[in-house]
Amino acid sequence: MQARERIPDTLDLTDRAKLTQHYFINNPDPSQNYRPHFGGNILAAPPYYSHSEWDFGDVSGRFVEGFILNRIMVGDGEGMDVEKGVRDFMLSLFREDGLSYRGYIKGLDPAKVGDMYLWDQGRVLYGLVTWFLKEEDARIEKYIQGMLEGLKKVALYEDDYAYFPYEAMYEGKYVQPRYNYWGDMSQSLWAATGQPIEPLVRYYEAKGNEEALDFAGKLVRGLLKAPIHFFEPSGAFTLHKEPFHFAFHVHSHTAALIGLLRYAIVTGDEELIGLGQRAYDWIKKHSSTSFGWTCEHYPYTTLQRDHQEVCCMTDVLNLAVLLAEAGYEHYWNDVERISRNHLVESQITSTEIYEPILVTFKHEIRKIQPEQGWHSYDNILERMVGATPGSGSANELFTTGGFGASGCCSPHMNKGFYLTWSHIITRKPGRIRVNLSLNFNSPWVEVHSFRPYQGKVEVILKKEAALSVRIPDWVDKWDVKVSVNGEEAPFKWEGDYVRLEKVHKGQKVTVEYPLRKEWIREDVGTASFDFRWRGDTVVEIKPKGRIVPLYERAHMDSDEIPFRDQPLRCAPEDFHLW
Repeated sequence: MQARERIPDTLDLTDRAKLTQHYFINNPDPSQNYRPHFGGNILAAPPYYSHSEWDFGDVSGRFVEGFILNRIMVGDGEGMDVEKGVRDFMLSLFREDGLSYRGYIKGLDPAKVGDMYLWDQGRVLYGLVTWFLKEEDARIEKYIQGMLEGLKKVALYEDDYAYFPYEAMYEGKYVQPRYNYWGDMSQSLWAATGQPIEPLVRYYEAKGNEEALDFAGKLVRGLLKAPIHFFEPSGAFTLHKEPFHFAFHVHSHTAALIGLLRYAIVTGDEELIGLGQRAYDWIKKHSSTSFGWTCEHYPYTTLQRDHQEVCCMTDVLNLAVLLAEAGYEHYWNDVERISRNHLVESQITSTEIYEPILVTFKHEIRKIQPEQGWHSYDNILERMVGATPGSGSANELFTTGGFGASGCCSPHMNKGFYLTWSHIITRKPGRIRVNLSLNFNSPWVEVHSFRPYQGKVEVILKKEAALSVRIPDWVDKWDVKVSVNGEEAPFKWEGDYVRLEKVHKGQKVTVEYPLRKEWIREDVGTASFDFRWRGDTVVEIKPKGRIVPLYERAHMDSDEIPFRDQPLRCAPEDFHLW
């Protein structure tokens, strides 16, 4: 069919996933049993990857999850030996109490800073649960059960809720570590209580484990009732006064909110879903943006400079997906705008990106004495391709001090790719919904997006079904046109979707509408920028970045559509894990 051969060369998230796969394969350290590297620095001679305390449960758990989600999108077996090595490394961190522990950390005394971190337990649980969902390995389920039992033992209990009073433990006792760059690691900053909730709920969904759901529910109530709580009834994130932090780490709180919201949806708690929605709207207003940029800390300048964290951005996208799936369909607009813009703009796509940095900061490059075992020096710039620096501003990929690749944000960026890609369509027997106007291919339907060049999407049915296609919130419903195989077709409105009751196998449905083209000013942290929008895509930003500028998209500000030669990769039937 000619229409299938003329596929618009617009955003295909599997291409981005393939880049991230390159990073996943080339980051881990074979000399340390495939322990991932957390950070890196290109303003050094030689440039290097570096290990840190976060390499252990946090980053290894993210890598295990990331490899699995990435492979669903990409569909090849490249780097299987590295993936196995990272899996084995993550499992090697467990002790007899069922929890994950950190190993040797240069310059840190575990008696003072702890070696069992609640944050790590959450990331490891994500890795284990994703692994189990994909492969149903009974051995991995035992690890999940062990973590559940271990977490229940270290939690504190009051009335009907449970909580973790601090982030870290050593030899079975809670400690309150202090780092020079963080200050104290108090409960109010890191939201330790919220970190295991979502993977426990997802495990319940897969296996019906009531113990996991019950404990997740106690932790959810702990987020709201414990002495250090995190969300107000209005949805505002709680700001505690000293001696606790009067600011918070956004990623920790949005991760906790994801768990709260998934628990609310699974249990049908409408009041709790409403709280989740209000909290999402609060963070969008106070710490995030329409195009995805989300600040690492709030208030912006309390702890560090005013910059984003890609982990936070993916969490906001995740929350929008959950809300949209719960019936609040207008949040699909947020998912589409985040994924088309700052999520993909935050990725390092080639080594050429580093050239202006090395020129601009050439006088700051310092020769270092290679330190084997803590740093890696081989081909670093090329090995960082596919990652994200994690920070950045609205118009710059990097912020000063962040010239490298982030071990936490890179796999979380990949999770953002996966969450968007896996929700482009949703399917029920005899019914398909197209939620996002992005290129996608599956055993049931193929989607061709012409945006941002034209307000047009084509959907080719591979099996007969009722079809619904979401219309963006900036489109006047009177301007929407629908055709089947080139002939105008009647349709019904179903909320934000146009619906055709019966589309036959092989038929092509085309949905068209005028594309918005406008400049909009928006506050980003403590600054303001002007954005040129074509539909849901930012094609230009003012002022322009100076070193590695973002939104260099003049080629997209056109009505002329480029086409690709390669077909879209077909997703497997079991592509939807999260």
